[in-house]
Amino acid sequence: SSSSAASDVYKRQLRPVLLEAKKPIVVNISSIAGRTAVGSNVAYCASKAAIDSLTMSLGRALAPKIRVVSLAPGWVNGEYAKHLPKEYIKEQEDKTPLGRIAEAEDIGKALVAIAESFTFSTGCVFPVDGGRPLT
Repeated sequence: SSSSAASDVYKRQLRPVLLEAKKPIVVNISSIAGRTAVGSNVAYCASKAAIDSLTMSLGRALAPKIRVVSLAPGWVNGEYAKHLPKEYIKEQEDKTPLGRIAEAEDIGKALVAIAESFTFSTGCVFPVDGGRPLT
C-alpha cells in the first residue's frame, strides 16, 4: 500500500537523522481544522487532517525510539490576523471559551511542554485551541 511505502521511506530517510538527537521527536504543526472541518477552505481542512493521520502513522512506524506528535492550534493571532477586521477577530474571541485567540507564545509553550513533559506520548494530536470546538 502507499502508506506503508511512505512509512518505509520515512524509516530509511528520517530515522537515522533523528536518532542522532538525545530525545528524538517530530512535532507536526496541524490545526483543529483537521478535526472540526472548519477553516479557511476545504483543502486547508483536508491537509490538516492528513497531517494528523501522518502523525499517527509515523508514531507507529518510528516507535519506540522516535516520538511523533502533532500540535493543533485553533485561531492564532498571527500576521494574517492583522489584516482582518477587528470586529471579526473579536467575534472569534467571543466564540472561544477562554475568551481570546492564541498568541504565538501560547503555541511555543505548548510545543515545549509536549516535547519535554509528555515523554510517554506518540502518535497524538494535541489541541491548543482555547476550547474552540466546545462552541
